[in-house]
Amino acid sequence: MTVFLYLAMILVWGSSWLAIAWQISDISPIVSVFYRFALAAIIMFPMMKILGKIQQVRAKDHIFFALHGALLFSLNFICFYYASHYIVSGLIAIIFSLATIWNALNGYLFYKEKPVPAMKWGILFGLLGLILIFWQDIANVELGGDILLGVGLSVLGVYFFSLGNMITVRNKKNGITSITSTSYGVIYGSVILFIICLILGLEFSFEFSEQYLGALVFLSLIATIFGFTAYLNLVERLGASRAAYILVITPLVALALSTIFEDYQWSITAIIGVLFIALGNFIVNFKKP
Repeated sequence: MTVFLYLAMILVWGSSWLAIAWQISDISPIVSVFYRFALAAIIMFPMMKILGKIQQVRAKDHIFFALHGALLFSLNFICFYYASHYIVSGLIAIIFSLATIWNALNGYLFYKEKPVPAMKWGILFGLLGLILIFWQDIANVELGGDILLGVGLSVLGVYFFSLGNMITVRNKKNGITSITSTSYGVIYGSVILFIICLILGLEFSFEFSEQYLGALVFLSLIATIFGFTAYLNLVERLGASRAAYILVITPLVALALSTIFEDYQWSITAIIGVLFIALGNFIVNFKKP
């Protein structure tokens, strides 16, 4: 089951990059993100309630569900959206993979969980691989105020994501399943996004094109309901550090799809980068008999 979730997550979140690109339109991206999580909340919570998957929780658990929604289903996406105005997507992907490091550090800070010795080598090879894959994007970046702002927003978004992972660990320690925490989390995340849209005075317009609707349905049903539930389940099974290594591998799926749909051109450094990531993944997940 763990292997299935791991591979499924790589495919689902790797594909979501292309779906997000297809959803870009005249509609504010923050509004589109709100539509994504609102649709996920409307479908997921009633369905899980009917199936009896929503646990009975204490009143104070809702504080953590609200934090979960803020960190995983709203604020981190806002950070990455604004960062995309200042830095290239390849650089954002590399920074996003730093969740493996943040999770290891936060796991020790909050729960005194020491990462396995092989983790540091897996992270090193994974990050080197991503740098090689996106080397052309990185080499074309000219350091300046806008670039530093973009990097800062990306790092903040990744840290929000990592803190959300820590809440997942907390929920597990209190007997709360990933389905329950995700179901409540998308509700709170949607409410937070809705309030942000109102504060910013954004227009709730909509686009009925097949591309926009298809991307919205995929991102809501597959990438959010299945994706986040599966990922948080992996956090429960593997720990936050090992589960987050998925974020180092998903750009490979994104690049494969870009090769098909966006005419991405592979280079020698990119191929070497793929091999580095494969090696890092082997190191992180290999267990001695």
